[in-house]
This record gives sequence, structure tokens and C-alpha cells, in this order.
Amino acid sequence: MKNNKARRKSVSNIVKVEIVMLLLIVSTFILFFLMEKNKYENYFYRGTIINGVDCSLLTVEEAKIQIEIKEEEYALEITFKDNKVEKISGAEIYYTVSNLQGKLEDIKKQQERGISLKGKTYSFNDFSYDKEKLAAVLASKEELKTPYMAEKTNISYTFDSSSKRFEVKEQDSYYLDFDEVFKRVSKAIQNKELKTSVEDLYSMPDKNEELDKINSLISAEITYTLPNEDELVLDASTLHAWLVQNEEGMYIKDEEVWNQNIEQFVEELSLLVDDTGKKREFKPTGKTEKVLLEGGDYGYSLDKETEIIQLKEELEGQQVVTRDPCYQKKEVAKENFGLGESYIEIDLTRQKVWVYVDGKLQIETDCVTGCINKGHATPTGIYTLTYKQEDRVLRGPGYASPVNYWMPFNGGIGLHDATWRSSFGGNIYVSNGSHGCINLPLEAARKLYDIINYDMPIIVYKS
Repeated sequence: MKNNKARRKSVSNIVKVEIVMLLLIVSTFILFFLMEKNKYENYFYRGTIINGVDCSLLTVEEAKIQIEIKEEEYALEITFKDNKVEKISGAEIYYTVSNLQGKLEDIKKQQERGISLKGKTYSFNDFSYDKEKLAAVLASKEELKTPYMAEKTNISYTFDSSSKRFEVKEQDSYYLDFDEVFKRVSKAIQNKELKTSVEDLYSMPDKNEELDKINSLISAEITYTLPNEDELVLDASTLHAWLVQNEEGMYIKDEEVWNQNIEQFVEELSLLVDDTGKKREFKPTGKTEKVLLEGGDYGYSLDKETEIIQLKEELEGQQVVTRDPCYQKKEVAKENFGLGESYIEIDLTRQKVWVYVDGKLQIETDCVTGCINKGHATPTGIYTLTYKQEDRVLRGPGYASPVNYWMPFNGGIGLHDATWRSSFGGNIYVSNGSHGCINLPLEAARKLYDIINYDMPIIVYKS
């Protein structure tokens, strides 16, 4: 029994020793752990990798510096047109992990709370950068500078005949919208992409204001009603060719060239309307056959100077008008081959004068015309009154003849009374005719003076 008791006491002592030893070992381990952990009080554990940077035995500040250096090595390649590549480095835009200081402090706290003395690998994919710096870096790139884009861009303007307007014809545009590029690059940087392209962002610059300016220069529309009732339209279809291109390919109005074109157009207009002295048929009084008239100053005659002035004003004012050309002279009517129903008819062969008003005969009288034998034959043709005057002395080489009624129509040739003559008509004009004028009896001249006006054609012919 004593032996059993002694045996139990011996076992109890052994257990106590083992417990003491265990406690000693645990205490030693805890002491060692605490001592080791204390070594990392301000440092990251060995094996701590943050965004690819070995932060073992580094303080938070030291790790932050190393990670920032690492992230600043980041670079983004931007591909522009023509395979031109520009780079933006992380250092230029202060590129780093978002809230890096806070993230590192969180890792440090996790390690302090943990029981492991071995670090882990951490990866952060949210980054921050200075947007103002990025904007400044992008603005410094040649491809985003306005002079470069303007110089490289090849834009031509073309006139569309259907719409009668100039339109932009794009050939090759180098224009980029800065905000669009900034947005594309920002997204790439945020995602830490190594390459991005803006080749799909090129667009045509807004040329609406310039186009409106060009088209306003040719917006006038002048519709001419010609003597034959046809219409001639001067509009953008013609006016666009009057503009010239400057060095930038922009169509502009060069005053000298513009005015030259106006003058040329008026010259061409005169060819369409001028018919002074043209051939036209006429049925003489008392005859069945018509005669062909030619010569004289009767007909449509363009007043070029007035037309140029008015046309310039209309084009400058961008007016849309329908009008007759500015005439210096014009035919009085459309009927009777443009002669109308009120006219003065002079037949050099029959030595007769007839005066019609609204188709009714008002005067019929004999006359004496230019002397044939002396080379003073009266010219044929259709004329209009130049002016009329009472009590005029007609002067020429070797003569001075006072007349009561003077009505010139062809230079120094006109209708007038000849009180020095006792007879008219017949063949007097052959050997004793005038210097070219139409001599009339006094009463006939007086009546004619009262009737004649500037709208009455004076028809001189030989039957």
C-alpha cells in the first residue's frame, strides 16, 4: 500500500514537471513571437509584395515611396493618324495607386493583428493621377495643336449644281476634339492600359459658318426679261465661278476679279439685248410688198454703266429680283416688228412723209430729202428723235438756214420746215435736194412738231 502511494506521488511529480516544461516552452515561444513581432513594429513582414514591389522590412513611408517610383514607370502609348505614336509617362501626371497611404496603413494594421509573421502579396487596381497635368501633357502634343491640325488637314470645297451651294468635300482631316481624346486617354490610364488609339476620333471641323459666308456671296438671283421674252438668270450657278480660292483653299470675293466678271457679264448681256439697226421687215404705205430695213439707232441698247451699278448693288444686297435690263434705248412695242403703231415713215424714193399715231394716219406730205447729185443722200434706217427745237438756224459749210421747227434724229440730219422752197416732192431731191435733212412744208412741219415724241420710230427707206 505504501508502494502504491509512493508510486502515485512519483507520477504526480512527473506531470507537474511536464506541465512546467510545457509552460516554459509555450512561454519561450510566446516570448520569441513577441520579440520577433516587435521587430516588425514599424516594418512590413518579410514576403510582403505590394503591386509588384517587395516591401519586406520597409516602413509605410518607405513602401509608399518605392511603390510610387514603380507606378511612375508606367507609360501609355497613344497612336495617332499616320501611325504616329506619343507617350505619356506616369511621372508626368503623378500616376499612383489611389489612397496609397491609407491602403499601406491598412496592410500594416492587418499584419499587426495577425499571428503570422510572413507577408502576403497585395494588388491594387485603382489608380489616381493629376487630371490637370494630363490635360497639359496632351495639349503639348503636336497632334492636338490647332496649327498642326489645320496645316495637315486637306479640305476642299465643291459647288453642288443641284443645291446651288458650296459644300465641304473632305479629303483628309487631322482634326481631333480635345475633350474626346482626353476622355479616351483618361479611361486607358485608369485601367492601366499600355496602349490606346485615337485614330477613330478624327472628324471634320465645323465649317458651317465659313460655308454660310461663302454661299452668302452668291445668294443673289437676278432674272432678266429679255426683249424676245426669254429669261436670263444670274444666280449661284454662274456667280460661284466668280469667286477665287485663297491659300487655305477658301473661296473668297476678290473685288478686282469680281468686278471684272460683272463687266464681262454685262458685255455678254448687251450682245443678247442690243439690236440697234438690226434687219427688220416693214410694209410701206401704199405698197403690197414689204421692204427690209437696216441701220439707224432704233432698237434695244443696253446702258452698260447703269446696269453695272445696279447689278453690283443687287449682288451686294443678296437680292432676288426679276427685271428688265437697264436700257439706254428700247423698242416702243412688240407688234409691227417692234415699230408699234405710232411712227414717222419717210420714203426717199417717193419723196413722201406719213405720220401715224395709234395706227391712224395723221399727216401725209411731200418732202425733199438729201441731194443725190451732190453726194448728200439721206441715209436709210430706223431712228428716234434726238430732241426738238423751235426757231433754230441750221449752219453748215456755206450756208445758214433759219427754220421754225427743228427735229434732228441722225446727227445733223433731221426734219424741219423749208420756207425757202416753193415746191416739194417729185425728183427735186436728185439735183436740188438738201444737205441730208428732210425738208417739209411749213404747215406739215408745225403739225409734226406737235405730234412727234421720243417714242416714235422714224423710218427712212427706199421703196
